[in-house]
Amino acid sequence: MKVVLPDLAVTRRDGPSYPAAQVAGGVAIVPITVPIISEEEVREVWIEIYHRPERDLVAVLELLFPSNKAGSGRAEYLARRRAVLRQSVHLVELDLLVGGQRIVSAPLPPGDYLAMVARAHRRPDGEVYAWSVRSPLPEIPLPLQAPDPDAPLDLQAAFSNAYDGARYAHRIDYDGPLQATLAEADPCWASSGCTRSTLIRIDCDLPLTCVG
Repeated sequence: MKVVLPDLAVTRRDGPSYPAAQVAGGVAIVPITVPIISEEEVREVWIEIYHRPERDLVAVLELLFPSNKAGSGRAEYLARRRAVLRQSVHLVELDLLVGGQRIVSAPLPPGDYLAMVARAHRRPDGEVYAWSVRSPLPEIPLPLQAPDPDAPLDLQAAFSNAYDGARYAHRIDYDGPLQATLAEADPCWASSGCTRSTLIRIDCDLPLTCVG
């Protein structure tokens, strides 16, 4: 009589929560616990402006993400950026991140945040606006198709609407440690208790004035 053994046996017995798996030949394989890390999905968004009725692409507005300024995502963003710059299309980039590598390699004005405006008819030259983390967000030009004038883009108003509408003042823990890398005097200013990132402060011993 020929005895046939299964390749896998499922049994029930008292013991640990994770019993050893039985395989052919009586060898027990004991599992170990390891962390299962799934890659966080990075959702990048941008705004494209078209001219009606032909629906010609006029301008692209990019808000830089951490993945655009470091790691493999930087190469992907630079490729998309080159594709836009090869067209007769305006490109506006908002870099509101103090970390990572700047997208523009040319000498830049001092500042924590940058806005870069690359007009199609002025390339390879472009305009760079820079400001401090302590300053209100500025109004920058958004180029359109001639003869239309630039559209003013009020970054402070957009930030305030998003901040208030999403109730970030209640969702963000401002008592936690500051993760951003700021200039030497700015961490003292940033940890002073005001919840807005658009603030004016003269000295760490003086009260903050919220603007916008």
